[in-house]
Amino acid sequence: MNRIVLDIALIISMFLLPWWITILLCILGIVFFANFYESIIIFLVLYGIYGYGDNGILRSKFYLPLILFVIFYTFSFIKKQFIFYQK
Repeated sequence: MNRIVLDIALIISMFLLPWWITILLCILGIVFFANFYESIIIFLVLYGIYGYGDNGILRSKFYLPLILFVIFYTFSFIKKQFIFYQK
C-alpha cells in the first residue's frame, strides 16, 4: 500500500513540483522499497519534460539520463550493503 501511495505522489510531483523534489522522492523509493523500477520510468519522463538539447558542456542531453541511472544503481548497491533489522 505504501508503494502505491509513493507512486501516486511521484506522478503528481512530476507535473506539479520542481524536478529536484521528484528526484528526492525517487531516491526515497529506491532506499525503502526493493526493486523500485518505477523510478527509472519517472527519470525518463523527467528527462522528457526537463531535458534540453543545448550543446553546452554541462547542458548535454546525455548527462541527465546518465546521472539518473547512476543514482539508481548507486543507491541500490548501497542499500544491499546495509543490514536492516526489523523490530
